[in-house]
Amino acid sequence: MQPFFTPPEAEDVRSTLRLDRATTPIRLIGQVIRSRPWLTAGAALMAVLHQIGEVLVPVVVGRAIDGPLAERDAAGTLLAVLALGVVFLVLATAYRFGARMAHSAASYVEHELRMLVTDRLTRPNGLGGRHRAHGDLLTVASTDAQAVARTKLLAFFPVGEVAAVVAGGVVLIAIWWPLGVGVLCGAAVTALVADRLAAPLAHRLRASQQASGAAASVAADFVSGLRVVSGLGASEEAGRRYVRSSRTALRAVLRSNGARAQLGGMTQVTGGVFVAATAALAVWAALAGLLSVGELVMVVGISQMLVEPMSVLGRNIGVVWATGLASSRRVLEVLDAPDAVPDPLEPAAAPAGERLAGAVPLEIETGEGGLSLAPGELAVLDADREGSREILAALSGEDPESVLRLAGEETSSWPVADLRRHVLLATGEDFLFAGTVRENVSRGVVDEARMIGACEAAGCADVLRVLPGGVDAPVGEAGGRLSGGQRQRISLARALAADPAVLVLEDPTTALDSVTEVDVARSVARFRRGRTTLVCTSSPAWHSVADRVLSNDDVEVQP
Repeated sequence: MQPFFTPPEAEDVRSTLRLDRATTPIRLIGQVIRSRPWLTAGAALMAVLHQIGEVLVPVVVGRAIDGPLAERDAAGTLLAVLALGVVFLVLATAYRFGARMAHSAASYVEHELRMLVTDRLTRPNGLGGRHRAHGDLLTVASTDAQAVARTKLLAFFPVGEVAAVVAGGVVLIAIWWPLGVGVLCGAAVTALVADRLAAPLAHRLRASQQASGAAASVAADFVSGLRVVSGLGASEEAGRRYVRSSRTALRAVLRSNGARAQLGGMTQVTGGVFVAATAALAVWAALAGLLSVGELVMVVGISQMLVEPMSVLGRNIGVVWATGLASSRRVLEVLDAPDAVPDPLEPAAAPAGERLAGAVPLEIETGEGGLSLAPGELAVLDADREGSREILAALSGEDPESVLRLAGEETSSWPVADLRRHVLLATGEDFLFAGTVRENVSRGVVDEARMIGACEAAGCADVLRVLPGGVDAPVGEAGGRLSGGQRQRISLARALAADPAVLVLEDPTTALDSVTEVDVARSVARFRRGRTTLVCTSSPAWHSVADRVLSNDDVEVQP
C-alpha cells in the first residue's frame, strides 16, 4: 500500500546540496566538502592553529634551552614558560572549537542527505529500477549518508595534518635543510601509498554495505512475517536463510576491514619510517656538532610530534575518501532511480481543486469485478481478504490492470501526486512521525479549527486530556509514547484533517474497545457527511453507520 503521508518538497534541506543526474560520486563529495563554508573555513583555520601550536611547543622549549636556560636568565626563563602556556592554550582551544565546527558541519550535511534519500523513498511515484531490499534502503539512508557526510571532516583533520607537516618542515629546513626535505618527502610518499590502496578499499566497502543491507532485509522480513512463517512450519528454513545471508555479510565486512587495516598499517609504517629516519639524522648531526642542544630538542620534539600527523594523514584521506566514495555511489543510485509509476508528460487539464469540488462519485474496475460509490456515500466493504486486497490495490495504483474513475473521469492520465491528494488510503497501522500531536495531525497545512474538529471526530478528546500538553504533547518516534489505541485515533484524525475527496480507511479502529469504537464510527460519519468514504472492515460498529455494506457478492461495478 502507498504511504499515508508524502512529505512536502524539502526545499530547505536542498540549500547546500544541488544534485541532479549529472552529479557524480566525486562531485557529490566535492559539494559536501564545500557546503556550510563558514563552518568549514572556521574548522580548517582552527585545525591549522592547533597544529602550528603543536609545532611551536618544541620550538619554544628548544629556544629556551639555548637561550635563557643556558644563560641562567630567570626573567627570560619565566617569559619562555609564559609563552609555552599561551601556545598550549591556543592549541587546546583551537582544537576544541575546530572539532565542534567540523562535526557540526558534518551533522548538517548528514541530515540533508538523509532527508533527500527519505524524500525520494516516500515519493508517491514509488522507486523504480532494480529491486532493492528494505534493509538495503535503510542502510543507504543511514550508514551511507553518514559515510558521505563524514568526508566533510577532510576539511578539518587532513588540513591540520598537512599544516603540521608543512610547519614542521619549514622549521626543520630553517634548522638544517636536509631534515625538512626528508619530512616533506615522507609526507608525499605517505599520501601516495594511501592513494594506491584507496581504490581496492572502496570496492570492498561497497560490497560490504550491499551484503549488510541484504542481511538486514532478510532479518526484517523474517521478524515481520514471524507468525506466518511459524504457521507454515518454515521457521527452520527461514533461520537457515538468515544465517547464510548473515555469513555472507560477515565475510564481506571482514574483507573490507582487512583492506582498511592494510591501508592504515601501511600509511602508519611509511610515515613512522620517515620520521624515525629524520630523528636519527638529527642525532647524528648533533653528535657531529652541526646542531646545538636546543636545536636537537626541537628536531626530536617536532619529529615525535609529526609521527601522528604523517601516519594518520594518509589513513584519514584514504579511508574517509574511499568509504565516502563507495557510499556516495549508493546514495546517488537511489536518488537517480526512476519512478515506479512515472507521471504523464502532460499535466492534468484542470487544477485538482476545481475538478473535484464537492461530493465525488467513485468507480473501480478490477480484473474480478469492482465497485462504485455514490457522491458523498459512506460505504463499508466487508469482503474477504482477497476481495479487499484487489480494491485497495486498485485505489493505491498497485494494480496496473484496474481502472479508477473519480467524478466520471479516468485517473490513469493524472499525475500520481494529484491522485494522492484526492484519494487517501489510511490504515489502522499507519506510523506517526516524531513530533507533537498537532504536528502529526495538521502537518503544517491544516488550520487550527479543522485540526481540533478532526481530533474530536476521531475520539481523541480523552487522549488529549491525559497527555501532558494536549495537542502539543510529543508522541515519540513512530508514536512510541502512546498506546496502540491512542496511536490509532491520532492517525485517524490525521486522515480526517487531510479532507480528501475520497477517504479509504482500512481497519481504522481495531485497537479500540467496542464502546469507543461505536462513538468513533458515529462521529466520523458525521464529520465526513457529504464526502465519499469507504471503510474496509468487518466491525459491526461501522456497519451500523454505513449507508451501504458491501460483501464479496457486491464487489462489482454497478450500472
